[in-house]
Amino acid sequence: MSDFYRRFLAEDGRRLEPESGRYVALGTFGKHPGWDDHIEDLGLDDDTLNLAKRIFYVQGVGGQIDTGAWEKLREEQRLAVFDHTFIWIRGSQFLIGQMWSSSDGKGRTRYPMVICAHCIGIPLNWAFQSVLPRLSEAQRECREAKTSGEVRSILSAARARLQNAARTADGAIGPDAPGPAALSRFVSAPAFGPAKEGWLRLLYWLRSQAGAFAPGRYELKEDMSAYRAQQVRVPMGAESLAEAIPLWMRFLAGYVDASVPLLFAWPADGGWVDITFGEPSSQEFFCLRAARAMIPLATEIPYDFDQKFRELATKVLSDFQNGLAPSIPISGGADEKPAAGVSSITQRWFKSLTGKFLIVLVVVLALAAAATAIVFLRTPGIRPARNSTPATPPGGVQSVTRPDAVHSQPARTTAGIVAPESAAGAAGPAHTVAAPIIDSKPTGAGLVPVTAPGQTPSISSTAVYPEGFGNAITNGIGMVLIWIAGLPDSGDGGWVGKYEVTQTQYERVTGSNPSAFKDPDQPVENLAWSEASEFCKKLNAIENGIGRLPPGFAYALPTQRQWDFFLGDANFDKSVTSRNRPTIRPEPSPVGTMPPNQYGLYDVLGNVWEWCANSDSPEQKILKGGAYDNQVSFQFKVLERMTARRVAVVDKAPDAGFRCVLVRHLTGD
Repeated sequence: MSDFYRRFLAEDGRRLEPESGRYVALGTFGKHPGWDDHIEDLGLDDDTLNLAKRIFYVQGVGGQIDTGAWEKLREEQRLAVFDHTFIWIRGSQFLIGQMWSSSDGKGRTRYPMVICAHCIGIPLNWAFQSVLPRLSEAQRECREAKTSGEVRSILSAARARLQNAARTADGAIGPDAPGPAALSRFVSAPAFGPAKEGWLRLLYWLRSQAGAFAPGRYELKEDMSAYRAQQVRVPMGAESLAEAIPLWMRFLAGYVDASVPLLFAWPADGGWVDITFGEPSSQEFFCLRAARAMIPLATEIPYDFDQKFRELATKVLSDFQNGLAPSIPISGGADEKPAAGVSSITQRWFKSLTGKFLIVLVVVLALAAAATAIVFLRTPGIRPARNSTPATPPGGVQSVTRPDAVHSQPARTTAGIVAPESAAGAAGPAHTVAAPIIDSKPTGAGLVPVTAPGQTPSISSTAVYPEGFGNAITNGIGMVLIWIAGLPDSGDGGWVGKYEVTQTQYERVTGSNPSAFKDPDQPVENLAWSEASEFCKKLNAIENGIGRLPPGFAYALPTQRQWDFFLGDANFDKSVTSRNRPTIRPEPSPVGTMPPNQYGLYDVLGNVWEWCANSDSPEQKILKGGAYDNQVSFQFKVLERMTARRVAVVDKAPDAGFRCVLVRHLTGD
């Protein structure tokens, strides 16, 4: 178990405060002009405060600063300053604090200053009535203080006042239970849109993203570190923070286990709350400086709901508004396991809807001539993907595809909920697929709605690799891969990225975007070979840690032989280059704007050069495929000379990116 789940907000209040069990500790970290660098530890007297500094400040804020993620945002995409209140809640303990823009004695201003109080055995409403005002007062005094000695005196006095007040605090432990009037106002708040559509969108997000944290699944002794944190931005939904947080806690109680830490952070005058489930990585702190132009509210992201979901979600919302426990748990139950095998989150959700019986939708279709069994697992409300290559992936499941379908252009989507249909597919025989997946442009990013560049990295917990897999799969970051039989250096075949890795996908895994041309649908570029390789390693760790990596398989950069093989019949006449243009293209195009090759892969030639895994020199690696800014009159037949270049492993260029393969046996150096 990670230290975070074992120690964070898990102290024994009676041990820390034997007389009353009501414990308050006040700590400070960050930057202040009284210190030439970071403030030394002040008041970090327990595990929670020390972990808060490490997770929130060193890894979170520090990680975002180190990657330059905030600096790359345009003015309208970035919050001008740090000016936040936050509360981290787990069971009956919470950490409440404030952060603001500050500087050290040398005038460096990138880091904030943070003051926070760890509270045990104290009512949540008391935090807003007594703790938060005292933190605000201490913040004001610290802003005015000039020396480190003044700051120490301010904190010492504030700590004494809080601890004395805590001993006489009245009220029951835990959040107040909002009454029917407050619940009704909350559900009907204008921020959730007409006909409460925003609530349905949020419930869908909980179903697809937060199922791993469902109530009843965990105890403190269990290791939840394998479950990646999830984050959502929601409207405040109430007139004050003191009213909003208990309401959100009441709502989330039906969908998130009490042992899962919940971090609420809201900027002054922002009108929204960012909620993080579980142990956050640096990526989850991108939200602290990201405006709504970068991270939209979950209630603003459109989905295509089927009627069944609308009916069930409306019932859930009605129960909540009437003060009832959810009669239809959206997120699943205690008997569920992490995404693996043939169960998707959506399928497990429908199992939990009844609590009485198992719903299994399996349609077995017999193809007469070939006598090939096709298992068509259909996820309710989501249409399956179109396949591109008639090959047999591991598991022995084979799909049949129209020959002309690989040249159909998928439609752009805003939410990635309904798989696109091509013009060719609409008129001809139905395509088949061996897995309940979504095969869409990366704009939709699978089940992870992506509506703005730089969205806080978030890995979908809904993507799984069912038995039989399928000719195409969509992983947890929305990366679509196509099975190609006979792929070299891979045993009997492997999956190849349908598109070059996009900026959105890269950000989801690394929390940064090195691209010179910022566009979420364009390929990531301007990164060295080592950075592309590191992306694959991190993606493997994420997918494997949550049980979504097919056994024996791993993501990697393609070898040169693999790249030459899946190049297929691609040609520069149908690629994004500057070959026949009077001027050079200024930047790459969104992936998939030109027709695919015979395997259904886009931009193998053109758009950006693609890193390969191996070469004959440890100091240099190979880039293949050409790019948007090439004006050379390429001779397609001279493959090695005209579509490859040797580059130092540390070099970066705004016309060089990569795509991934997912293979069992990868050879080459």
